[in-house]
Amino acid sequence: ILSEVSSSPTFARMRKSYMKKNPQSMWVEYAPLANTNQQSGLRSAFGGNWVPAHNIANATTIVSLDADFLGVGPLQVPNTRDWAKGRKVNHGKMSRVWIAEPGLSVTGANADERSTMNPATVATVATYIAKQITHTDMAIDGTVALTADQQAWAGKLVADLQHAGKHGLVMAGASQPASVHYLVAQINEALGAVGTTVS
Repeated sequence: ILSEVSSSPTFARMRKSYMKKNPQSMWVEYAPLANTNQQSGLRSAFGGNWVPAHNIANATTIVSLDADFLGVGPLQVPNTRDWAKGRKVNHGKMSRVWIAEPGLSVTGANADERSTMNPATVATVATYIAKQITHTDMAIDGTVALTADQQAWAGKLVADLQHAGKHGLVMAGASQPASVHYLVAQINEALGAVGTTVS
């Protein structure tokens, strides 16, 4: 059997039941656009095969680490719809988008706060956020020191995330290393976002 990758517990039970009844069979999961860095990072964070499901509509502060969640991709329409819900002024409040990216993206063009930086510096921002929120001090090979302006920007970003709490959401782009995806999972968990803005 050839199937798509799934983190569904029901799907896992179905697969186990099928393989028990048909032990001679082979079950292969395939994803042509697999995000192997994300899979590896989440496996390190939680064990197992996980795929995050973002609920952008519930987020008041969204941090994108080189993730173009409004750009072209299979989730472009639902992500854009959910993001637009948070951009409606409700009682004087609107969601805010922070993005660190090496090149202009659709999400970057719509962000409230955007900082252009090379991919290694994006990873450094991830370690900075993790250190401030989860108290995890992790070094990632190839990262560089933040400039004073970048550190000030990241400090404001962290304050905004802490204020948002469980309504904060951090995402990492496919090009970011597995270690950044690991840190993003830890940050979302520490914020209490699991079950609110990510599951």
